[in-house]
Amino acid sequence: MRKYLKITIKDLTVFALSLTFILMLSFKVQAQVTADFSYVQTCKDFVFTDESSTTLGTIDTWEWDFGDGNTSNIQNPTHTFASGSYNVTLTVTTDNLASDSYAEVVDIIPIANFTFDQFCDSVSFLDSSTPNGEITAWDWDFGDGGTSIDEDPQHVYSNHGTYNVHLEVTHNSGCTDTISQQVDIIPKATFSYIQTCDTFNFTDESTPLFQITSWEWDFGDGGSSTDPSPLYIYPVAGNYLVKLIVTHSSGCMDSTTQLVDIVPVADFTYVQSCNSFTFTDASTPVGDITEWNWDFGDGTNSTFQNPPAHDYLISGLIDVELLVTHSSGCKDSITQQINIIPVADFTYDQFCDSIEFFDASTPVGEITTWEWDFDDGTPISYDQYPIHVYANPGTYFTELIVTHTSTCKDTITQEIIIPDIEAEFTFDQICDSVYFFDASSSTAGIEFWEWDFGDGGFSNDTNPAHLFPSNGEYEVILTITDSLGCVLSPNKPDTINTFHSLPGFNSQIFCFTDSTIFINETDSQDVEVQSWFWDFDDPASGPENTSVLFEPKHSFSKEGNFFVELFAMNINGCLDSITQTVTIDTLPEPLFTYEYATEGQPTNFTDLSVSHGSYIYNKYWDWGDETNSVNINPVLHVYDTCGVFNVCLGTTALNGCTDTLCLETKVACTPIADFSYVTYNVTGEFSDSTIVDTLTLIDSWYWTFHDSLNIVFIGESYEQNPIFIFPDEGFYNACLTVTDTLGGTDDTCMLVYIGNAIIAHYIYDEDICIGDSAIFIENSYSPVGANFTSWYWDFDDGSDSTYFVKDTIMTHYFELTGDYSVLMIVTADYNNGEVTDSIRRTVSVHSNPVAYFDSVGVCKGEDSYFYDLSDPFGDTLTNWYWNFGDGTPINTAQNPIHHYNEYGTFFTNLVVATQFGCTDTMVQNSHVSYAPQITFDIENQCLNSPTRFIPNFDSTDAITSWFWEFGDSRDTTTSTEESPTHIYTEFAIYQVSMTASSFGCDSPPEINPVFPKPIPYSDFNMNPNYGGSQGKVQFVNGSIYAETYLWDFGNGQSSTVESPIEVYEDDSTYIITLISKNEYQCADTSRMEYELFFKGLYFPTAFSPNNPNSGVSLFTPHGINLAKYHVQVFDMRGTQLWESEEIDGLGRPIESWDGYYDGTLMPQGLYLWRATATFTNGTIWQGTTLQNNEEPQMQGTVTLIR
Repeated sequence: MRKYLKITIKDLTVFALSLTFILMLSFKVQAQVTADFSYVQTCKDFVFTDESSTTLGTIDTWEWDFGDGNTSNIQNPTHTFASGSYNVTLTVTTDNLASDSYAEVVDIIPIANFTFDQFCDSVSFLDSSTPNGEITAWDWDFGDGGTSIDEDPQHVYSNHGTYNVHLEVTHNSGCTDTISQQVDIIPKATFSYIQTCDTFNFTDESTPLFQITSWEWDFGDGGSSTDPSPLYIYPVAGNYLVKLIVTHSSGCMDSTTQLVDIVPVADFTYVQSCNSFTFTDASTPVGDITEWNWDFGDGTNSTFQNPPAHDYLISGLIDVELLVTHSSGCKDSITQQINIIPVADFTYDQFCDSIEFFDASTPVGEITTWEWDFDDGTPISYDQYPIHVYANPGTYFTELIVTHTSTCKDTITQEIIIPDIEAEFTFDQICDSVYFFDASSSTAGIEFWEWDFGDGGFSNDTNPAHLFPSNGEYEVILTITDSLGCVLSPNKPDTINTFHSLPGFNSQIFCFTDSTIFINETDSQDVEVQSWFWDFDDPASGPENTSVLFEPKHSFSKEGNFFVELFAMNINGCLDSITQTVTIDTLPEPLFTYEYATEGQPTNFTDLSVSHGSYIYNKYWDWGDETNSVNINPVLHVYDTCGVFNVCLGTTALNGCTDTLCLETKVACTPIADFSYVTYNVTGEFSDSTIVDTLTLIDSWYWTFHDSLNIVFIGESYEQNPIFIFPDEGFYNACLTVTDTLGGTDDTCMLVYIGNAIIAHYIYDEDICIGDSAIFIENSYSPVGANFTSWYWDFDDGSDSTYFVKDTIMTHYFELTGDYSVLMIVTADYNNGEVTDSIRRTVSVHSNPVAYFDSVGVCKGEDSYFYDLSDPFGDTLTNWYWNFGDGTPINTAQNPIHHYNEYGTFFTNLVVATQFGCTDTMVQNSHVSYAPQITFDIENQCLNSPTRFIPNFDSTDAITSWFWEFGDSRDTTTSTEESPTHIYTEFAIYQVSMTASSFGCDSPPEINPVFPKPIPYSDFNMNPNYGGSQGKVQFVNGSIYAETYLWDFGNGQSSTVESPIEVYEDDSTYIITLISKNEYQCADTSRMEYELFFKGLYFPTAFSPNNPNSGVSLFTPHGINLAKYHVQVFDMRGTQLWESEEIDGLGRPIESWDGYYDGTLMPQGLYLWRATATFTNGTIWQGTTLQNNEEPQMQGTVTLIR
């Protein structure tokens, strides 16, 4: 080691300085220290004793290293080791820096250790503690509550999971050691789930992850799954034990169970007394149900948990359903069937007005009494099976009341119709063919029709067609029989007339282009002619080729012979015609041309007229200037003035026919010289504005410029619009001479001013407010007295205006704020020239402030505080003006306090202004209130119906809030509406309280009693196709405890009849509504849907192709709502002449047979038709009933009449 000595050398000098030097000397000193220690061991606890020694110096440092990561600087330390062998080292150092180290191995025994073998949940443990052979005791803790003192135990785990196995061993020295190891019993089955009411998303969370090979789920209700994470919906609410069995890849298995709850579980009980039921909720879990919805199976419901007693108006088996809602939002329902006995019922057999009734009430054998009310004023019958004869036709509502052995009763009402029969019909006639339509009625329905046509023919069809002999009169009788065997004929028969008319006519004939007059000479045979039809054989005349007038006129389109035909149809549909020849003579054809000329020169005309076979012997000229000539040659005429003249040439031929041609003839005018100019500084711009005739053009221009006295020549130009620079500003003479292409010439001169003739100027306000109009005062002037002609304004906001009359004060409205550069251009005429000048200035448009303030309504005697909340929009508010509406002076404070001496509503007015004088006003009501005194009325005091409460107060009362309590312990809701409603569900007297407030001043409560009245029961049935008529419906009222009725048939029609009959005309689905009211005006409503579908297919029995009426001249099938159809027409030899399948969008046939085959009109006679069809509702057409046939046929005959 090295040591250092400190040597001090003193040198006395004259300066008495003392210097100290450190002299470093190096030399070796042999170490004289020996490290050593001993220890006392007690199992794992050691007490170490330092036994080190030194021959030089003193030991002052000890450094212990226990070999287990721990150290110490104490001379004699203590230390506790874990089991094992450790190399303990001691290093000591003396004060002279000598050091030495000593190391020794210490053993801590025993050392606990073990291994194990595992198969699923069975584990064999093997002790491997040391020193082997010296261990005397073993204490095992398997981590699941199980223990053992065996050296090598075996343990079976009952549950899967991870366990800490602890082994403590004891050495023969009495020392112990402990070791713990983890044992995993796999697999460990576990799962979680997410529940949404009855739907569960199960998630397997078994361990170890990714080593599970199979899953077996048992959901506790018979359902199962092998998916790892299944979705399962429980069909029934309740508690279920869900079990999961998982299998590890090693083949080991584990299971786990969890209890799941599906809530709520709906349930209820009830107590019955005849038709009155008291229902009690028995749903679980109790206290967690938030909503109850009862459906009593009779169209009524309730939301009470335990609804009040329910009285049924119907009998029999009824399904009652309870739907409950849990606080979680989940729902469950239960349905129970109740039986209300007795159930009154009966049937009957009817023959006309005699009815035999049969009791069908249940339960059979338990009915004790019967009460029959036949609704015709006759006494009550107590027989079980009565027979009753009604004296008058009509609709009767027979009522049966039955009593059960339990004394419970039930009632049923059925409609009995005693038929009211009436025979009646209408018909459509087409000459000899007549279509009959039954219009008879019977409340029982008609079943049989018998027609006698008066000509020996008969039919049993409902709506037959019949062909009568021509030219005769026949009496038709209809006899009907209804479904009850009642027979009736009309009071008197209808007469059918089949007489034809005899057409005839004459005409007055003229030349071509003249109208030919036709004189009608038809013999009507004493039957009124309904229509006329003329065919003039003149297709070129277009629509005028025909006429329906009695005696028409016609202008033929050309000369020649025409075969004119007249058709006459009488009111019976009989059609006849006659054809005659009419001859039209030819006309002469006037024609001429002319050459252009100027006024004063001869105009040359060339005659080109054509005679067309009859010599033109006279030609008359009308020159259009009030002069004329006859038969002149050559044809020349001189016009004194220019213009357009209507020249006409009239020609007359030897056959007496005449014609005239007129043409416009133009005569040119000489030009009129004119010009205008504009000037600026000493420059003049001249513009030619000469007026020239359209028949000619200007060929040359010549300009000359002289001084104002027209003495000194300044210059000249040959341009049409020259620009000329004058020597100075001032007046000059300008002249223009023009010449046209026909040699016409004219000249004009003008005194012109050269220079600025006008000065533009206006006065205005630089700052204005938005919403105000800007005002401009126009004060432009002219130094030479120019005539101002226009003022153009451009306001720089997209709008401009031009004025032609001076308006000294101009106003303009700017829609937006901002700065606008306003331009004015003035224009003036000076000596036939146009001069302009302009001025531009800036106008600033400022925003108006938005006045707004707030105040709080007070009661009388309190101060009102007003707070200005106005917005100046970037400017500064400078003034406030408050008018409090009570006659007090204006207040100019920004946020004033005001005291009103009276109560009421005051119109407070605030006006605010900015530094630019822009203002805005706000008017708002200030309320000084008092406690109002108000009563209220009650409307519609009906059970289970909204009862309305209407306060009585003056519109001037300022009511700001309402509070109503309805006195209903079953429904404790309140209302803050002005006129609320409340539904009472039980008969009782309820005390209703109302409190009104006027801006915080509350009234004392007003209390009135409410006693709800009962409501009726609205019900009805309907009989569609009533009386055998499509669209006719009988409605049978089944309401109970009602006095008045209002029907809405869904087609815009209504009725107040108890059981009405309505006729529908269109295919549709209708909603029929019945509102039934009792003596208290309490109402109940019932509705029913009615679907109507019209269908049919019919064929005419005769047609006449020569008839001009298309309704008679064509064989046209008629139908409605057809989806498809096919019709064929054959002659009697079986040859098909025509067929069709075409229908329109309404399912109607759209094609007709015109009686032709291969271009030839078929001869008069009988033809056979055959048809098939399907309607849009899928039904198949069954055919039509023909004359003298009882069954519908899909074929028939049609008569072609020529």
